[in-house]
Amino acid sequence: MVIHSLRPGARSQALANRSDFADDGPFDRALSMVDADSERTAVADYAAYAVTGADGESAGEAPQHAILDGRYRLIAPLGDGGMGRVYLAVHLALDRRVAIKMLRPELRDAPGVRLRFVREAIALASIEHPNVARAFDLVLADPTFFAMDYVDGPTLADALRVGGPMSIERALAIAIGIARGVGAAHAAGIIHRDLKPANVLLALGSDGREVPRLVDFGIARFTADDSRLTRCGQVVGTAPYMAPEQAFGLEVDARGDVYALGCVLHAMLTGRSPVERTGSESTSEVELMRRHAVVAPPPLGTARPDAPPALGELLARALAKRPEDRPSSMAEMESALAAILESHRARSLRLQSPPRTRHSWRALVSLAFALLRALLLP
Repeated sequence: MVIHSLRPGARSQALANRSDFADDGPFDRALSMVDADSERTAVADYAAYAVTGADGESAGEAPQHAILDGRYRLIAPLGDGGMGRVYLAVHLALDRRVAIKMLRPELRDAPGVRLRFVREAIALASIEHPNVARAFDLVLADPTFFAMDYVDGPTLADALRVGGPMSIERALAIAIGIARGVGAAHAAGIIHRDLKPANVLLALGSDGREVPRLVDFGIARFTADDSRLTRCGQVVGTAPYMAPEQAFGLEVDARGDVYALGCVLHAMLTGRSPVERTGSESTSEVELMRRHAVVAPPPLGTARPDAPPALGELLARALAKRPEDRPSSMAEMESALAAILESHRARSLRLQSPPRTRHSWRALVSLAFALLRALLLP
């Protein structure tokens, strides 16, 4: 994840009073849970602060088997995010495996980060959907952490790294699940803004089918009341999966997530996002963002000649430079993906059926005449 300002050195004035924020929305609730005076200034200054992702500074190690808040025993680290480290833990009273996301100690006093962390927990707690890993507990003491569903499975990024490009059917099925989860977030008034393979976990459902589950809403935007944490001109997101308007620091709506899903689907089908190239090319984030803005995405059929034409057409629409040229919602995207998957499965079944050749029909006709002749002749 990259968070930085397009105007280095710019500092905004501190927000003057509580009336600058919405009264009853998630943003207001988050602000009321932290030190309001310090966070109000921090939010205004956040555009000048940079937060690195998993490749940056490592989070402080928590003691093995430490007990948090008298309820959760840490078992092992699972991974790193931009603001925190995620651990496998056990809820002691319920004997239930959970995931604990703990705010990095070195970021606890960083401008706006603690508020973002609280708002991520609120976002994850407000979405009830099988394709989203839900948060159910938040502790603001030191260390600050929240508990969420433990998803036993690899990230989509890991699956692609190990297995390479996926089959058409598997990629479509995963994309449909992602679209449903993101659609549920949109219905709750939340734009993800950092949709990428590393933020999708792949679990197995009770029926044995693969279930994608969304995580990491750390830079999510609340459409009703989020106008302070990300200011105009600030770029947030992950460069290979960033919509053009997001790359320019403009406001991102649901169609920005549609674009990101297009990038993720392209990665599932080809092994890379549409702005990444083959080989060992090392490309700067600025160049990747430039490609999103001005370079046409490669036709899907070039890398995947087995892809249905309708899939290539949908992907081209999802990756359109202008938001108004994309599918208008995740519901529209999901419906189109489902129709393509149904058609692809039907075609695959037809191809697997044994062919009926002209020769076999002639043999049947000859046999029928022979039987008729035997019955009619004395």
